[in-house]
Amino acid sequence: MNPWKTIRRMTPAAIVATVIFALPLTIACPSAFAQDIEATQDDAVAEIQATGTPDEQSTDQQPTQEMGTETAAEVPQTGDTDDMPDTSTVLENPKHMWNQQNNTEDGTNSDTSQPRSRMRAQAGTQWTTSNGVKTFLHGNGEVFASPAASVIDVSEWQGDIDWNKVKQSGVDGVILRLGFCNNLDIRFERNLQEVRRLNIPYGIYLFSYADNAKWATIEANFVAQQMQRYGLNDMTYPVFYDLEQWNAWNWSDGKHTAPTTPAQYNTVVNAFTSTMANNGHRNIQIYSYLHYFRTALNDPNILSLAGWVAQYNTRCDYDFPYYTGTHKWQYTSSGTVNGISGNVDMNAFGLDAASSGGSGSTVVDGVTIPSNDYTGWITQNNNTYWFDLGRMAKNKEVCVSGSWYWFDANGAMAHGAYAG
Repeated sequence: MNPWKTIRRMTPAAIVATVIFALPLTIACPSAFAQDIEATQDDAVAEIQATGTPDEQSTDQQPTQEMGTETAAEVPQTGDTDDMPDTSTVLENPKHMWNQQNNTEDGTNSDTSQPRSRMRAQAGTQWTTSNGVKTFLHGNGEVFASPAASVIDVSEWQGDIDWNKVKQSGVDGVILRLGFCNNLDIRFERNLQEVRRLNIPYGIYLFSYADNAKWATIEANFVAQQMQRYGLNDMTYPVFYDLEQWNAWNWSDGKHTAPTTPAQYNTVVNAFTSTMANNGHRNIQIYSYLHYFRTALNDPNILSLAGWVAQYNTRCDYDFPYYTGTHKWQYTSSGTVNGISGNVDMNAFGLDAASSGGSGSTVVDGVTIPSNDYTGWITQNNNTYWFDLGRMAKNKEVCVSGSWYWFDANGAMAHGAYAG
């Protein structure tokens, strides 16, 4: 039936009556539609309650990546959306800091030594006390660091840690994995809350997947964003940039493979450190393993930041060339710590990272140094200082190992590693 013909046959009075009758039905339609939506939402809620939310489902599987949900108001934005791509689906989540299990050295002075299991505990090294301070010894009894701090490094792969037991175990500090590339470690937030609650000195590290300046910049911006997001201005230890081999991965900009030459790594390191400096963070050090420092990372610019080495041996054979701070040695990955299930990376950190005092040490303007004639770098409360025979550099520039550094009126390094 044609409705227009019907309307034309109707009298004016009939048309008015029809409109008046239909108006309440028209007004009621949105209300009925809303009721349908509410019913659909109720069904969805019931389904979620029956099956569980993603956070409530089984956690028996290996850790999976959960990216942060920060908004533009919470973190600084450093470019277009390509600066923070979601790489969690294409990158391996490394289980250890030293990820190359078959690329270890036996600890001799030869780089051609045969590889052996990275998990082997290195016998002979020991903790002791010397002149009233905690000291770490090589297997032959020689001093590696004194004063020294017993430091562990952890990630999501250690599971839920009982930090109260860790605190009671005698651990002096911890390096928390912030993440890998631009992916946040899913247990970083909880670990951070716990070490802060218990006043355990801490620092952070990022496992790098960068092979060029673009991706090193992405990684640095990610670190800077998380440092602002979590207010990481109370760190005792530096930000460590973990550089080592990794398996190739693909992205929209092409295939990415680990750098193999010092020149390639220089590009990565310079982009990372300069971007961090632009975000106000200059206390950066590099972590890697002995063979890598001697080959792919063997450049004065890189080695000047190389404060932390992994070598699982009865002695540390790395002599930290170009680096002027006290030394940090990851001496085993098979340590045991009460409160943590499974193996734990164990480290001996020198005083500059541990900021520990004791007999023979002295305090200058609130900063602890090993002796009153100490010369070298000291990192404390997330600031880096330079001392020359016990005198703190203040409001001046200083040349150290060929690089110039500017120190503010309080002695903190305000600008580092620039050409004179």
